[in-house]
Amino acid sequence: MHRVFDLIIPLYNKEYTIEKTILTALNQEYKFNKIFVIDDGSTDKSALVVNNLIKKYHHIELIKQKNRGVSFARNLGVQKSSADYIVFLDADDYLSKYYLKQINILVDKFNKKANIFSAKHSFENNDENKAKQKYSYSFSSFPLRSFLFKKNIICSSGLCLNRGIFEKFQFRNNIKIGEDIDFFLKIFSKEKLCWINNYLIFINKTAENRSDEFWEIPFFLINKKEMFTLYRSKLKKLILQLFYLKNYYSIHYKIKLFYPKYQNQFKELITEFNFFEKIFLVIVKTKLFEKFYKKKKNLEFVFFPNFIVNYFNIALNNIYYFLRNIFNHIIIDIRFKIFSRIY
Repeated sequence: MHRVFDLIIPLYNKEYTIEKTILTALNQEYKFNKIFVIDDGSTDKSALVVNNLIKKYHHIELIKQKNRGVSFARNLGVQKSSADYIVFLDADDYLSKYYLKQINILVDKFNKKANIFSAKHSFENNDENKAKQKYSYSFSSFPLRSFLFKKNIICSSGLCLNRGIFEKFQFRNNIKIGEDIDFFLKIFSKEKLCWINNYLIFINKTAENRSDEFWEIPFFLINKKEMFTLYRSKLKKLILQLFYLKNYYSIHYKIKLFYPKYQNQFKELITEFNFFEKIFLVIVKTKLFEKFYKKKKNLEFVFFPNFIVNYFNIALNNIYYFLRNIFNHIIIDIRFKIFSRIY
């Protein structure tokens, strides 16, 4: 079935990458209907580069605005588009030439179940040979849980949405850090997700103004109360708590190691982090015991539950304090992967 996809590229001072970004979009086997480039007040030659491409490719449209942020640029692009499906791409990232063809297949398979479509992303160079491997597809009725344990299945680049989503949600304006995660958390509360298990989106980590400077708290971390009103069931609230806990680990570790001058800004978050960590340990111990008990229920030593409980308490507490001493976010990710298998 032929579907119409529009591409939205927010642009701010990317004169050295925007041409390659657009060319990877133009080189798709299944073509975009229109490509909207929203220039968010660039002060370099980005607009000139785009205008040179427009002379050759007439379905590219450059829209200029004063500098109002990436969220405003994305929302403006949605307003300008009339396509049923909208794809977003950052101005320094790239798409495999097979991306849109596979997204169209994905929509064919899951359009009655899901409204969020994506593919795995990689920080490696654009490797078309890897992209041509056999394709497989996954579906999740609980996107937040999938995103918690498989973070590379969705990002702001290569995100494809049914435009009906924008009748309920938009990117929140005036956010400097974490606007994409804030948007993901909102749409995950109501919509289902499917993705391609192949690397068809390539993130450019060396882009000229992609910065690791930590100068304010990511918005989604200080907007928890609103998010919890969107997630109704106890299980979903639990997973949302675990999502925040995982991010507290990563950010606390990064602040402590690289940006100690920002510690005071994070006092409230660190207090919550310590509380969630204790809850998490209780959940893991409980789940491990339940899993172990069910699997071994036909064996003789099931009649010694106290022994089993004591064994797991000692083992897990030792692991727990060991991890706390190391306090390494890579180790924390391993713990969450183990927990995902239990669920």
